[in-house]
Amino acid sequence: MKFAAYQGEYRQESNLDVSLRTFGDLYDFWFAQYKNTVRGSSYYVIKKGLDKNVYPYLKNKQLKSITLIDCQNLINKLLKTNPGNYVVLSTYTKKILQYAVTLKLIPENPMNNVIKPRKKETYSSNNYYSKEELKTFLAYSKKEKFHVYVLFRLLAYSGMRIGELLALKVSDIDFDAPQISITKTISSDTDSRFELHKPKTTTGNRIISVDPDTINLVSTLTKDKKRMILFLGSMVVPNLILLEQVKSIILCKILYNVLPVSH
Repeated sequence: MKFAAYQGEYRQESNLDVSLRTFGDLYDFWFAQYKNTVRGSSYYVIKKGLDKNVYPYLKNKQLKSITLIDCQNLINKLLKTNPGNYVVLSTYTKKILQYAVTLKLIPENPMNNVIKPRKKETYSSNNYYSKEELKTFLAYSKKEKFHVYVLFRLLAYSGMRIGELLALKVSDIDFDAPQISITKTISSDTDSRFELHKPKTTTGNRIISVDPDTINLVSTLTKDKKRMILFLGSMVVPNLILLEQVKSIILCKILYNVLPVSH
């Protein structure tokens, strides 16, 4: 399929014309292509960040009128309002504008020559629980529901990521060893649908040893059909043991903010 660019208008040689005059036009078109190249969860995270921090600032600007000064002001603003993510946000803004160069909508990328401010070194506390805080946290989760306690204990004692834990099947667990095989992860797309994926890297495939007490709790959960049905609700899938993604992740966020982290 051939494409042509003419006076700021991007034309596809068919009955469909795609007009890309403003940054907002380009932004929507670029994300429509980007969506087909990454996992739904990656797309969602990047777009959410840009929607909030970059799109409102540039959306109505004509592509040909975006200057180095506009981009420098954006970078300076991002450093103040979102210092933890300003590098990622600026990188993707540059990618989007580079796409306009590729499409011959603008002669050069105004993001190329911005001066990237140096982040000030700031003290940050360790973002993890002490041993005593973890005990308190698990005691609190145990008062909620049994499956909630099992979920958080398994996370704490195995080092698994939440997506890996939620993707577990009974067949992944060797109750005698005891150990768990990590071969997949679960993530959500932009439509809040959940998908199973292989780990992003080969090192993501691994075998984790689990202490006997924790594996016994998991075994109890898998054998209690009534509790499993209550846990999974209308989302029951054969063999999946920790699948109630929405409730578990929301509860994880709630409980995570109940207790202070160690300083």
